[in-house]
Formats: sequence, structure tokens, C-alpha cells
Amino acid sequence: MNQGAMNAADAQLVASREGLDSLTVEIHKKFALSFACLVFVLFGPPIALRYPRGGVGMTLGVSIAVFGLYYVCLMGGEALADKGMVPPSIAMWIANAIFTVAGVVLLWRVESTTDTSRGGGIRDWWADRGARRALARQMKKEQAAKTAGTGPTVAVGA
Repeated sequence: MNQGAMNAADAQLVASREGLDSLTVEIHKKFALSFACLVFVLFGPPIALRYPRGGVGMTLGVSIAVFGLYYVCLMGGEALADKGMVPPSIAMWIANAIFTVAGVVLLWRVESTTDTSRGGGIRDWWADRGARRALARQMKKEQAAKTAGTGPTVAVGA
């Protein structure tokens, strides 16, 4: 085989590899964008709770900024994968990984702060469950005592 044929075969191999990389990028991009819905769900509550008095405008502004940053990361990953600098699977999923970690951290921080005007979080609810159960048991006992007629008598004022 002569040098010209080898160069032509090598060029054809590089062209077909770039075509396959481009298709692989598109496949990963479709799945990554589908998963992005779950990633953005992680960002919703922290953004809404972080700016409760900022109104809808502030919440929408921060949400659009987060989406814009995500989109820039996704398009940057796509460009790197199309050039073959980064594997397509990593390039398309790195934005989701970064934003998932950031969303979980924001959720954790919102949960750990107690200065919101909207009451406690899951930790407070979990800690108060014993008191709620005891109150429910006491109310059941009082209701059973009333129906049995042995409960405390209440005088009705004249």
C-alpha cells in the first residue's frame, strides 16, 4: 500500500470518527436534557425560599440566570465533545453533575436555616412527630372517656 492510499484511508477514518462522535454527542445530549428537568426541580425550592420578599420578578430573574448558566455549560461541553477534546458522555453530563451537586447543597442549606418566615423544615417535623402522636393518643382517650360517660363534666353557664 502506498503512502497516498494510507493518507486517504486515515483521512476517511478521522472523518467517520468525527461523524460518530457527533452522533454520540447528540444521543447523550437528548438524555442529558431530559435529566435536566430533575436537576432544575432541585433548584426550585431553594430559589423560591431564598428570595421570599423579592417577589416573582426576583425569582424569575434568578431562575433565568441559572438556566442560562446551565445552557452555556451544556453548549460548551457539546463544542468540546464535537472537537474530540472530551468524551461525549462526560461532556454532555458534566453540567448535570455540577448542577445536581449545587442543587442538593442549596436544598441542604435551605433545610438547615431556620430563619425563614415559612416555618420549620423536615427536621423540625420529624422531631415533633412524637409530640403529635402523644397528643393524638390523649385526644383519643378523652374522646373514649366522653363516649363512655366517665369524662370530666363541663358546666354550661347560664
